[in-house]
Amino acid sequence: MGFLFSILIRTETFGSAIPSGPSEIILFSCILLVGLQINENLKLTKSSLILFALLSVILIYSVLTSLWALYPRLTVQRAFLTFTLPIILLLIVAIDNQKKYTFKILSHVVVAYGVLFALIGIFLHIFGDVGSSGGTTIQYVTIGPIELSQNIVGRESRISSILGNPNTLAGFFVMSIPLTVVLYFNHNKKILYVILLVLQISALLLSGSRNGFFAVISSLIVISVLVKLDELSKINNLLRSSPKILGIVAMVFGAIPVASSIFSEGRFIDISADALEGSNRLEMWTAIWHYFIGNPQGTGFGISREVIPGVMVSAHSDYFVVLGELGIVGVVFFSLIITITVWYGLRSYIHAPVNKRLYLAGAIAVFVGFTIHGFAETTITRGGGRQIFWAYSLAYIVCYSKDLHQL
Repeated sequence: MGFLFSILIRTETFGSAIPSGPSEIILFSCILLVGLQINENLKLTKSSLILFALLSVILIYSVLTSLWALYPRLTVQRAFLTFTLPIILLLIVAIDNQKKYTFKILSHVVVAYGVLFALIGIFLHIFGDVGSSGGTTIQYVTIGPIELSQNIVGRESRISSILGNPNTLAGFFVMSIPLTVVLYFNHNKKILYVILLVLQISALLLSGSRNGFFAVISSLIVISVLVKLDELSKINNLLRSSPKILGIVAMVFGAIPVASSIFSEGRFIDISADALEGSNRLEMWTAIWHYFIGNPQGTGFGISREVIPGVMVSAHSDYFVVLGELGIVGVVFFSLIITITVWYGLRSYIHAPVNKRLYLAGAIAVFVGFTIHGFAETTITRGGGRQIFWAYSLAYIVCYSKDLHQL
């Protein structure tokens, strides 16, 4: 449970007051040491051992890239800060004897924060005055000595709530919205969770994040399909129900143009090259690709922005980061981590009791959502709350089979 505090403080609202990488590693290490004292008979499952090995290999290889990196010390530092946390987190989940309970509590807390961020963002969007602070356009409300504000971006006035960046807000919804759906299926107060879901989806649309939107849609489709499969015992039933499933998917994607025009002036359906160039993504990805063609070994981990001209603070893609910094070897191991985790998740889901696999469906959905989110954001290869929960969902999935009888 201790890593929950790291998720909460790693927002841009509080992150500047607390060192991001070292403090998390120290916190996680202390939790692991205490946990090992409590659970001396730690035995990793085959699936968790494989993922532990893969994560360790990608860490070691990232460190080895310092041998040809222009900034070797920086490469080593960033490699440890990025990949140590998922490894420690995997061990923490492995020693947790109450995995389902922990996931349930975290789901409630994450959903509560998602709703809070949504309410603040929507409130400021409707009632806030527009001003400027440090060269940034903001919406703010002043109540006595207290001022509540959010940054807004672009002509669409994309909201960011108190997280400082619309993409950061959308990234949080990638985990909170699927978990809201999980809690909806697991509670009797359906209306309450429908309201919470509508609030978060509205804030997601107002954030104007195309990548976050499609990642959330993908995770919701994963949950819908898995939950629907629970109701189907025969292939014939699946075939009879497939029109309904396809109809739901068609309605969701059919609503995209409408939602786009209402909330964000067509932003969600504008995925042209011009739109990508407007965010500098296409330019950066092209620069990384050209560098990779001439240097298939990569720049060395964590230093693409220092080495490759045209790459700014963030490359806005986990996959291009891996390609440009770790080369073809990194791409292979990165792909294996994602593929094997999804495979183990689906296998465990199939063999788990029907009435005890809902939280596993949520973990798979969040993992898939963040994996898709990584196509146009640095989620997995950059330390922070999103990477932590991506790693937690990975760990929950691969450690799940050990405790099928308990869950």
